Amino acid sequence: MQKRLIRMVPNFLSVIRFPLGCLFAALLSFRFTTANFPVWGLLFCFTPIALSDFLDGKIARRLICRSYIGAIIDVAADSFYILLSLVLLNFYHIIPIWFTGIVIFKLVDFILSSRVFSASKKRQFVFDLLGRLTVVGFYILPVLAGMFPHNGLINTVTLFLAFAAVFSSIVRWSSFAWHQHTKASILGDTNKENHRGTPNGIS
Repeated sequence: MQKRLIRMVPNFLSVIRFPLGCLFAALLSFRFTTANFPVWGLLFCFTPIALSDFLDGKIARRLICRSYIGAIIDVAADSFYILLSLVLLNFYHIIPIWFTGIVIFKLVDFILSSRVFSASKKRQFVFDLLGRLTVVGFYILPVLAGMFPHNGLINTVTLFLAFAAVFSSIVRWSSFAWHQHTKASILGDTNKENHRGTPNGIS
């Protein structure tokens, strides 16, 4: 029983990002509607969100209890926090709506490409370094925009992340296409060698 509860820790860390995401969104709304709102409150709320995202995967790997359901909860919690924050920032005209569209595109692309790229019959998410770095930027943007809403830095970061999202998707699909092409070439060469090694070319 105790061992089972310990193995539930990673999923618990992922699930708590849902209420924490709601709390962050509420604080973000207060930021733009309440005079003299302490912006450090956003950073205070963001810290456990970021820590839970950092720790859930590491603990799951350490306990050897990674699962597809756990991965879904993790991705869903991340998406909930990011998209909810961005919608509010769209509402208060801090972040353009088209950027939220780019983030949604990246999420859909990640899910669909993972289904295509998965090498096994088991459903799983396939991560890549450039995509991970882009999502880190999505993660940090809401708290930056909340603390420095009318700073030119936010526009620069938004444009950079939009470019990174599109570029990472292009690299992701290109890498997969190249891998498939290389794999097909190797299999083709192997079949030719096997064919040459049989008498009269008959296997």
